[in-house]
Amino acid sequence: FSIYEEHEKVLGPDLVNKYEISLTPGQKEIYQASMSPKTEYLGIVAAFRDIENSNWRQVIKVDKTGYNTYQISLEDLSLVVQ
Repeated sequence: FSIYEEHEKVLGPDLVNKYEISLTPGQKEIYQASMSPKTEYLGIVAAFRDIENSNWRQVIKVDKTGYNTYQISLEDLSLVVQ
């Protein structure tokens, strides 16, 4: 889980920005962020209690043609991005 705890060390100059949102089970949040033109990928991580048996990370290629809209949900032990 070092990418969460030591993101600057792990990603180095490839890290453009970091946003952190805390959610509890069943909670919904609408979040909008402007991405740097240098952004190529969006990495999303979730801190599950049972990290060893969970799908806790996703990487998405950013579409540079305009707005990117993602629906992110936590289902059982999975981080789901649509």
